[in-house]
Parts: sequence; C-alpha cells; structure tokens
Amino acid sequence: MRCPRCECRVVTFLAWAVAGPSLRRLDCPDCGAPLKFVGRRAFGALLLMVALWCSLVIGVLFLFDRLGLNEPVRSPLLAALSIPLALGVIYPFWKTGRYQLRESSEPGNQEPPDVHRLTIGRWAFVVVICLGLIMFLGVRGHRDLLLTFGAYRTAGRIVRVHQPPPGRFRESDYQVQYEFHDGSGALHSGSDVLPPAKPPPADGRIEVRYRPGDPSVSRIASQWLGMPLMGILFASGTVFWVTIRFVRERRAASREEARSV
Repeated sequence: MRCPRCECRVVTFLAWAVAGPSLRRLDCPDCGAPLKFVGRRAFGALLLMVALWCSLVIGVLFLFDRLGLNEPVRSPLLAALSIPLALGVIYPFWKTGRYQLRESSEPGNQEPPDVHRLTIGRWAFVVVICLGLIMFLGVRGHRDLLLTFGAYRTAGRIVRVHQPPPGRFRESDYQVQYEFHDGSGALHSGSDVLPPAKPPPADGRIEVRYRPGDPSVSRIASQWLGMPLMGILFASGTVFWVTIRFVRERRAASREEARSV
C-alpha cells in the first residue's frame, strides 16, 4: 500500500495482513500526508479478495479429488493451506494498492501498530485457534490417535462394500465393512472408507491395523494417518511457544515500567 503523494510504502505486508481493517485511516510515515482507504474501493477489494480465496480453496479441493485424498486427509490439509492461500490473495492488493488523500479535518491519524508485539488479544487468538485445532483433530482422528503406538497388523477380508450415489463435484467414497482375526484367533469386524481413486481390491484382501487391547478400534492399514498426532503436537508446541513469549514480553514491560518510575 503506497502513499499517493510520495509513492512510499505506508505499511508493511505483515501489518496489512494482520491489522488491515484497522488501518483504513492513518498518516504516511514518510511525508505525513493524511490517508484513507475506505468507501466503495475498500469494499470492492474485500469482496474480490474473498472471491479469489474461495476460488483457490475450490481449486485445491478439486486437486485433492484428483489425487485421491480421502476426508481424513483433506480436512487438516485444507486447514493448513488456508492461511498461505489467504496471504497469497492479500499480497497483490498490498503490492499494487494505494491509499487516498484524506482531508486533515477528517478523523484518523492512526499510527501503524507494532505487529511484532504479542498483545494479550493476539495471544488469546492464537491459543483459541490452536485449542480448536486440537479438539478438531482429536474428534476427527481419534481412531488414528489410538492406533499410533502399539498397534498390530493382520490380514483382513472385506465383507461388504457400498458406494452412495456420486455427489455434485466428485464420486462418493466407498463405505467398507471388513473382518479380521486378532492374535488369539477371535473374529472382529470394523468399517472404514476408501476414496474413489483407491477402490477396494477385487479379491477383498486387505491389511488391518488394530489395537491389541481393544480390537474394536481398527482401520484399514492404508487409511491410517499420523497427521492428527503431528497436528496436535504442532498446535501444542505453538501454544507453548506463544505463551513463553507472552510471559517474557510482559516481564520485560514490567521491568521497563519499574525503571521509568
């Protein structure tokens, strides 16, 4: 975003991405010109950014279908790609955008915020997002989490396959029921889904991953994913890191305040 008077950058890309809506009225840091980014131009740019982001998300979903990724993979992967896609949509507007001159009598004169400072609002926002991600992965990937450590593998057999009618944009997943024997020879059954790109084998033979202490928890081995655990570890590490940083900044601010007194 440039100033129309001096053609200098008014805000950094990080500030525009984090606090864009709050930077509609400010003064140019170089020439001091009062600036604004409001009205139809701002509203149109917002609508265009949302439309581009939605188009990219739909394109990514079609790519996932082409690659044969099933639902347990698509959801966390799409969540991980949403932020880079949003930043990619915002960047061209920041790169080519320009503020308009504002009358000095109009309210405004805001300084660009310190985007590197971890305020309590930003800390809470990151923590809430990470906790939501942990809960989402825990619910959607509970079987994968239970089968992460100490799981056994054995041969199984598909006993029933059902594929619902195709959806509007893609074929439906195969709903599969299977049977397998545990280490003691007892027969167990389970269910899972297979993507259209990986249909059930013609002979019905599969490999099953199950929990030895509770064989009712099982999955087709090819469908087991370690991504829920990786996502939970990443989110937990992020919460730990931002909390440590927040506490350090608070202590540093308290020391600076004590020195000034």
